[in-house]
Amino acid sequence: TNVQDANKTINHFNFSLGYGKAARLRGAAISLGGTQMWESVHGAQLAAGLNRAGGSVLGAQIALGFNETRGNLAGAQIGSVNVAKGAEVKGAQLGVGYSEANDLTGMQTGVINEVKGDFMGMQLGGYSHLTQGGRGLQAGAYNQSVMSLTGVQLGGFSFTKGNVVGMQAGAANRAAEVVGMQVGG
Repeated sequence: TNVQDANKTINHFNFSLGYGKAARLRGAAISLGGTQMWESVHGAQLAAGLNRAGGSVLGAQIALGFNETRGNLAGAQIGSVNVAKGAEVKGAQLGVGYSEANDLTGMQTGVINEVKGDFMGMQLGGYSHLTQGGRGLQAGAYNQSVMSLTGVQLGGFSFTKGNVVGMQAGAANRAAEVVGMQVGG
């Protein structure tokens, strides 16, 4: 374990039985507990518990539990919970439980998916939510876009406060206006 200090330790390989920490990672960090990089990651963080990056991730965060980056993500987060706080995701957040991104270009999976900014891609899961709207596919039991959506909403219930340019297909569909097709209730 390297403590956070002014010398800015860069790890190329880190193996920890508990909780491994370093300023930056340029390679791989593997832990049975968790890994934390105070700044950026170029490579992979692999942990049974959790992975945290204080800066951008170029590569992958893979954990049975929790993944978090506070910078941009170019690559993938794979875990039960994936969070990219205040960040742009270009790639995939593949989760069993919850996935959250500010801006997303790519794919999210999980029981709950949340994109708070710009969206272009695909959300697959139980509940998918877009705060800004966007372009792409939402497929799940409940799909919601607060603003307009260009693309397709498939599922039990699809709700868009703005317009849908494309298609809504499900048991219940709601939009201010649909330019395209609505199939179902």
